[in-house]
Amino acid sequence: MNKGQGAIMDALFFMMICAVSSTLLFYASSVYGQGIDQQISAIYNLEYTGNALVALQSADNYVFWNGLRRKVAEGNPDEVKDHIAEVWDVVNGSSPSPATFLCFQGCGTEICYPEGEEEYFLGGYVTYTSSVNIEPGCQAILKVYY
Repeated sequence: MNKGQGAIMDALFFMMICAVSSTLLFYASSVYGQGIDQQISAIYNLEYTGNALVALQSADNYVFWNGLRRKVAEGNPDEVKDHIAEVWDVVNGSSPSPATFLCFQGCGTEICYPEGEEEYFLGGYVTYTSSVNIEPGCQAILKVYY
């Protein structure tokens, strides 16, 4: 009778080891690649924020900043906001993140576009920012929340 009990205990230990190892294998297979995916997304967002505004300053797209300077000089804040919305549409169209904000400081207006939505993303999201000086005292800031 002791040999039978020993064999049953051995079988139970073997089943427990198999159950634990299969659970660990299922867990490892479910999280496989998630860390790499997050790292690639982080690198992509960082590169995007670093290059998006610089690309807008290239010779072909410099018209955006010239138009902004002209509308700031005219002193009509509604036209400035409309122009910022146009620039944001261009930047947001290629953004990897659903939460992309284009902010301006010192350009005759302190604004982040789209307005009023940034507070939602301030907690719990990683922020990538990039800035470029359009002219002395006028800075464009791109914020991407991931």
